[in-house]
Amino acid sequence: RPNKPVWKLAPGDEIRWRAAALTGDPGLVTLGFSSLPKAVAFLQGAVLAGFISDINKVGKFSRATALAQAWDIRLNPTLESLTGETLAFVDINPALAEAPDE
Repeated sequence: RPNKPVWKLAPGDEIRWRAAALTGDPGLVTLGFSSLPKAVAFLQGAVLAGFISDINKVGKFSRATALAQAWDIRLNPTLESLTGETLAFVDINPALAEAPDE
């Protein structure tokens, strides 16, 4: 957030990263993917199905960083495996992300 290109950001705009998660028992479970192609394939289907919206980037985090967070991770979920689940979002510190490979 805000959901706009970096060149349209105003000097005072606060940048917030949020990760897709599920409300689970006992707490939030973030969605994680072992590769960018797997993340993109999931998100394309999830957006088209109306399960998720307002996702415009995929952050890259080391395994150690991901495992050090306060929530569990569901690795490489399929859209079908999330039937009946409730979507939530958790704030993520962008400083923890790795640089893209581009």
